Amino acid sequence: MRLYLAVFALLAAVHCEQLFIGDQVLRIHAGSEDHIQILKTLEEDVNNGLDFWTYAYSTERPVDIRVPHNRLYAVKDFLKENNIPYTVMINDVQELLEKEKAEMVSNAKMERSTKDFNFGAYHDLDTLYSFMDTLVASHPNLISKVNIGNSYENRPMYALKFSTGAGRPAIWVDAGIHAREWITQASAVWIANKIASDYGVDPSVTSVLGQMDIYLMIVTNPDGYVFTHTSNRMWRKTRSVNSGSSCRGVDPNRNWDAGFGGPGASKDPCSDSYHGPNANSEVEVKNVVDLITGHGNFKSFISMHAYSQLLMYPYGYQCTDVPDMSELHSVGTAAIQELTSLYNTRYEVGSICKIIYQASGGSIDWTYNVGIKYSYAFELRDTGFYGFLLPAEQIIPTAEETWLGLRYILEYVRKSNVMDALGFVMGERAVNLRVKHTRDLIHGAHIGKPVSTFASVSMIYCGDDNEEIIFSRRISGESSEYRVNGKLITLAKYTGELEKIGIVVKAKNCLVYQGAVESIAMMNPRERTKMFERISSSGELSTEYDAKLAALQKAKEDTKFHFSRKKAATAEKKQVFKDKTEAEKYQALVDEHQENKLQLTLFQLFHNEKKIDAQSESLRDMQDAAAQQKNSMDGYEQIVKAQKKEHGRLNRELQQLEKEIRSQEQILNQQRPQYIKAKVNTSHHEQKVKEACRSLQKNQSQQAKKEQELDELRSELAELERAWKASERQMEVEAAQRGAGVQLEESQMERYKELKELSRKKGAVLNQTAEKLHWEVKADCEKLQFDLRRKSEIQANIKHSQTRLEDFSRRAEKLEEFANATRNAIEEQRQQEEQLAEELSRGLVRTSEVNEKLTQVLTELQNARLDSQENRRQQRRDEVLESLRRLYPDGVYGRLVDLCQPIHKKYQVAVTKVFAKNMNAIVVTSAKVAHDCIRFLKEERAEPETFLPIDYIDVRPLNERLREVQGAKMLVDVVQCAQNAPQLKRVIQYVCGNSLVCETIKDARRIAFDGPERLQTVALDGTLFRKSGVISGGSLDLRSKARRWDEKDMNKLKEEKDQLSSELRSLMKLKRKEEDLKQIRAQSQGNQTRLKYSNSELDSICKKSIPACQAEISKLRSELSNLEAQVEIQTESVELKDNEMKAVRDKINQMEDVVFADFCAEIGVANIREYEQDYLRMQQELEKKRLQFESQHTRLNTQMEYEQAQLGKLVKQMKKIEETIEKEENVVIGLKEVEDRLLIAAEQTQSNLIELNNQLSKKTTLVKEAKTELDKTLKGLQERSRVLVKLQKETICCEAALEHLRLSKHNLLLACKIDGLPLTLISGALDDISDIQLDSESQSISTLDIYEREAQIVFDYSTLDSGLKALTEDSEVEAEVEKLKEGVSSLESMIMMSRAPNLKALEKIREVKDSFREVMDAFEMSTLATKKCSQEFEQVKSKRFHLFSQCFEHVSVVIDQIYKKLCRNASAQAILTAENPNEPYLDGINYNCVAPGKRFMAMDNLSGGEKVIAALALVFAIHSFRPAPFVVLDEVDAALDNTNIGKVTGFFQMMSRESCQIIVISLKEEFYSRADALLGVYSMFDECMFSRLLTLDLTPYPLNDENATDREKDK
Repeated sequence: MRLYLAVFALLAAVHCEQLFIGDQVLRIHAGSEDHIQILKTLEEDVNNGLDFWTYAYSTERPVDIRVPHNRLYAVKDFLKENNIPYTVMINDVQELLEKEKAEMVSNAKMERSTKDFNFGAYHDLDTLYSFMDTLVASHPNLISKVNIGNSYENRPMYALKFSTGAGRPAIWVDAGIHAREWITQASAVWIANKIASDYGVDPSVTSVLGQMDIYLMIVTNPDGYVFTHTSNRMWRKTRSVNSGSSCRGVDPNRNWDAGFGGPGASKDPCSDSYHGPNANSEVEVKNVVDLITGHGNFKSFISMHAYSQLLMYPYGYQCTDVPDMSELHSVGTAAIQELTSLYNTRYEVGSICKIIYQASGGSIDWTYNVGIKYSYAFELRDTGFYGFLLPAEQIIPTAEETWLGLRYILEYVRKSNVMDALGFVMGERAVNLRVKHTRDLIHGAHIGKPVSTFASVSMIYCGDDNEEIIFSRRISGESSEYRVNGKLITLAKYTGELEKIGIVVKAKNCLVYQGAVESIAMMNPRERTKMFERISSSGELSTEYDAKLAALQKAKEDTKFHFSRKKAATAEKKQVFKDKTEAEKYQALVDEHQENKLQLTLFQLFHNEKKIDAQSESLRDMQDAAAQQKNSMDGYEQIVKAQKKEHGRLNRELQQLEKEIRSQEQILNQQRPQYIKAKVNTSHHEQKVKEACRSLQKNQSQQAKKEQELDELRSELAELERAWKASERQMEVEAAQRGAGVQLEESQMERYKELKELSRKKGAVLNQTAEKLHWEVKADCEKLQFDLRRKSEIQANIKHSQTRLEDFSRRAEKLEEFANATRNAIEEQRQQEEQLAEELSRGLVRTSEVNEKLTQVLTELQNARLDSQENRRQQRRDEVLESLRRLYPDGVYGRLVDLCQPIHKKYQVAVTKVFAKNMNAIVVTSAKVAHDCIRFLKEERAEPETFLPIDYIDVRPLNERLREVQGAKMLVDVVQCAQNAPQLKRVIQYVCGNSLVCETIKDARRIAFDGPERLQTVALDGTLFRKSGVISGGSLDLRSKARRWDEKDMNKLKEEKDQLSSELRSLMKLKRKEEDLKQIRAQSQGNQTRLKYSNSELDSICKKSIPACQAEISKLRSELSNLEAQVEIQTESVELKDNEMKAVRDKINQMEDVVFADFCAEIGVANIREYEQDYLRMQQELEKKRLQFESQHTRLNTQMEYEQAQLGKLVKQMKKIEETIEKEENVVIGLKEVEDRLLIAAEQTQSNLIELNNQLSKKTTLVKEAKTELDKTLKGLQERSRVLVKLQKETICCEAALEHLRLSKHNLLLACKIDGLPLTLISGALDDISDIQLDSESQSISTLDIYEREAQIVFDYSTLDSGLKALTEDSEVEAEVEKLKEGVSSLESMIMMSRAPNLKALEKIREVKDSFREVMDAFEMSTLATKKCSQEFEQVKSKRFHLFSQCFEHVSVVIDQIYKKLCRNASAQAILTAENPNEPYLDGINYNCVAPGKRFMAMDNLSGGEKVIAALALVFAIHSFRPAPFVVLDEVDAALDNTNIGKVTGFFQMMSRESCQIIVISLKEEFYSRADALLGVYSMFDECMFSRLLTLDLTPYPLNDENATDREKDK
């Protein structure tokens, strides 16, 4: 690695390449809008050197910033000051760049040697252009290289054009518009090769290229891409020169004419998002714009960027939704589902402005605005862990998953809408009609402006008997209605009606969608088998077939298992009989071993008891001496006790004084706030008095004002009364003037009254009749109006009830559909839940295993301090060391372990042992540098470090004589320093000293201690012998630390750690599925609840609501009919009475005219009624004026009363305020008295506190004197105590020795008891021996009881040899013990070597016999179960085989005939063969065709036209098995030449005459000119755009004689 660093540093210097050493990428988590604004301020400052990889726009998304190393601490401090959290995503950018370059150099060498292009590596521009040339040369009929212009630096801009014909619509795909996003160019290269290799192999690719061209621009910004390879890897923009600025380049994705210069683009030429001087100013952008506008028929525009894992659609320059937002989002979501299905990479979908940030001048905004509807931008991997420096190993996975999403968009763009309409009326689901929801099929619904609330499609089928059947489907919202001949039916019945006329919706036997012909031709055998299963309906038995097969396999496995058990039981039976004979031989050896072991135990017990007696005597002597010393100390302790008592009394008095002082301070602290509170309270009440006085003054002024207003009201009332009197007089005068002509004198008035009475008498009968008729008409009218209102109410009720009935009916249908859909959803969710739960369970187990292994590896790495990223603590220490190196480049060398190493691997442990804590010490030049470094560590709050200053350490001279010691080397000689640091010899000499290293422990001990002087030595295993005699051994931890010297082990550990970490990261992705599982469970529970309530509501509607509505409607209609008859009768009655009353009134008027004729002539009126009406009008005017006067008079009286009441309230309020003032003044006087009392009490407490402090000072002096005297006495007591302690230690040592002997005896006795040795006892019993296993640390009362009980046991040693009893020396006893142990061990070895017999063989014989019988019974039962399962499986298999074979055999026979007809050649052959003749539905079905005049070849090698002919033969062969009345084919002629078109049209004409109607959607004149009729679809616009159909009969226009003859025959 160091060699690589040197090489890359040299290369960088030669090419003037910008380095990023020490640069870090920080991920910042903005927690608020304030944080966002702060980050935006940093972003706008282009002079701060920060490189924003992602931008600040939302608290939900992190911000990634590359920070130069010289700004690192400043930026981190700035973020900390503003409380903005951050994490380090990339610790050293240059390290990733160097790894990237190393991989590119290695790949270049490999490619030169193998001549193969590596798609899993990054390449420069020349290599990419060379690859394009190679690809074009390999596929000349498919690919061409188009030069769309040159870049600013005059580099050609090439795009690959994939095309199979001229004049077609096209799709644009570009990559690398931002230079540093290398993953996009690399992915585009892989995709280009994928498209080329899959054409003719993948049906979807073949179908797309059969109808559309694809333009793929791999490098859209060639100048910037070259600059990233030569000078600055992080360059983003173009390389154009900006006038008036030293900064070069423009962001090419801010330079398009879509909201140019708006938000999200910078005006500063030095900014990475600079938009340029004007739209399309960059020649790279202008070239693409010219190509797209010049072509004029692009259907989709897709641009690839990095990074963030997003799929975006317009707009970016504004946050409003595009009109096609719903469709674009739906297509994008489906594309991402395809992408995610490969590696579970999570992408988000949305508009640019809403999913990331507002960005003006973007490419897909411009393309959408110029009419390219399907405009998308991909943001590829990753989410920031590597950012723009994605490792090359992720290129192919990224390209593979991106291709899946891209392919879905391409397939979607080429689909036909006509076929969608046909599929809709045949019952297809919304997902197959290119919409997310059914309601989106309504025109305008996808932009939120539907032109209607419903939509419908009808299909009219005319049978052989000319009877028409109308199939209709109507949608309203999310619900669908299905009708046949206008009758509403369910979907199941609707599908059944379609099947009656030969249309099978599931099999799609009458619709051949766009591209489906190529797909059928390129199907693999397994896909072809699935198609046959759908056609033959045998696939419906697949679930039952699999279940029966699984049951049969399980039964067979059970039988096999029980057979194995049977064999094992037989073998076990034989073995038991063999074990019986070996048991007796074994017992003899055991008895001999028991006897020898008994002798050994007696010998050990005998001599153990002798030692216990001697040790007990010595212990008693020591205890007596200690007791005498203890007695001498008791007197001295009494003196100490008395002095302590006096000292304690003084202390208590001192504490009492302190307690009283604290009490007085507490009282004072309470009194002061009370005094302050009282003072504040007094001030508050004084303020209240002032406020009350101000309020009183204000009320007094209001009182004066109110009294003035009352005087004004009184004067106004008097004026009103005077005015009324004057008005009365004036009205009398006016009345006299107006009525002078008809004013009756007194005699005339008398005569008027007489005539009026005469008129009344003459017309009494008529008046009575008129009055009666008036009241009858009035009553009849009121009754009629009531009945009419009742009629309207009943009609409204009937309409409302009918509406309710329709609503209930629709609701019931919707609920039934919803219930069915919910049941299906619940079943799907249950399966998904089971699958996810199983997957998560496996993942958890594996995660646990990987975590355990990773913990072990990390522990080893931590011990060796090898891994710079193993934990935060070590990482922080390394960062601090790097900081010190930057601060003191000439003063800090580094850690000692990194500056030297042993000359051989075998010395590693020894050197590690001697270095000890100095191993990780930091070597510096001087003590001053060390002090500065320590100060820096304190400021940074870093961990403490050890420093070795070269000029400060005290280095002792080496003892040169030690180099001559045999069997040892000086440690300083086996450690070598780095070649570039010879001054470190002084540090090595200081750390090693005169230590010697030896090969073995024995040599190290000998040299250290057996010579004339002691030396410090260390063995190779790490055992250290110091001069002081201290010996410290090696350890596992020491060996782990020593492995730091071993580079090979270090690399292995790192590789293992990386592998485990990678696996753990992939396993951690499974945790995302926990949320999916929870969501599925919640959805399932919600669906179950909704299903329950839906069923309940459906039952209520069907059984209660609908019958009730029907009964109510019937009742209301009956009531309405009755009411209508009554209204008619009453209307006639009212009219008759009204006419009658009018006639009576005319008679009364005539009679009055006769009576008043002379009188009216006298007073000058036409009739008496004229006079009466004038008089009454005058009276009414008088009454009106009187009413106005009374109203005004009443108003003034009321207002005056109100003002008087308000004045009374104001007087009362003033009186209350005066009382309040008096009361508050009294309160203030009382509060001032309380304030004075509190002040006096506080001053008294203060004086008491001063007195107590004086007493405390005196008492403290007395306590110190008593303490001094006590300390003097205690010192004498301690001297005597040390003597006692020495005696007690000796006693404890003696007790320990005795304890050890007793423990040995206990363990011997316990072993005898456990082994069951037959010891002979004189007294006591073996049961007195405790079963507790004791050791040297066991100390308790129970242990002493055990020893006492064992001491009471007396053994009989008569069986022990007298010579053994007579031994006295310890050495002789030990030698004899060893001899006896050897004899016992020899017998134990013989027993161990001999095979242990089965001593329970007889008992086991009976068990084996019973077990054998059970195994035999189980074997017989499993055999019977297997036979039953086999019979059931064969039945299902036979049924499935029959259905499949019936279809397959028919098609395989017919297809050859159809193929010959299509080719018009008898030599043509079409062959269908099953890979598995016995069960053809389990494996594939091969389809091969031999074209006329050609040899046999695979389907992949046929031309495009030949594949279409073969596919059509298969389609119509299948159609002959399930014939439909018509077939609709969508652009099946895309790959056909004129010759093949003639063959196909001829076959279609024959088929249409013989069996069915054929409708073909075609864009080729050669095809539709041979048709019998043309159906043209064209668009019109009124309030919205809609389609019209134009039909043209071509039979009168024969194309040639042959067609004319055919058409005449048809006629």
